[in-house]
Amino acid sequence: MKYDEIFRSSASSVLSFSTKLVEGIAYLVGAIFLALYMMLDRDRLRGALFAVVSRSHHIRLSRILVNLETIVGGYIRGQVITSALMAVSYSSCLPRAEFPTLW
Repeated sequence: MKYDEIFRSSASSVLSFSTKLVEGIAYLVGAIFLALYMMLDRDRLRGALFAVVSRSHHIRLSRILVNLETIVGGYIRGQVITSALMAVSYSSCLPRAEFPTLW
């Protein structure tokens, strides 16, 4: 066997995977901090948005923002409810069906 070739091919695979893993973690951390910033500094961001949009469209923009908050809030609540129901159903039905579980 040629261990040099095996080592080189596995080393390049490990390097490729590790760079993609680090990139994914960096994107995740960046998205979390951006979301936290947007939640904590919402009023200033809203003011900046209104500063960019012309005065004639301010009323329309405020209606859109109110509707958007309602829609996104409903979507998030729906996702949380769905996830909770799936967790309950999986944790109660899979053991009865004798599927192997992690616990």
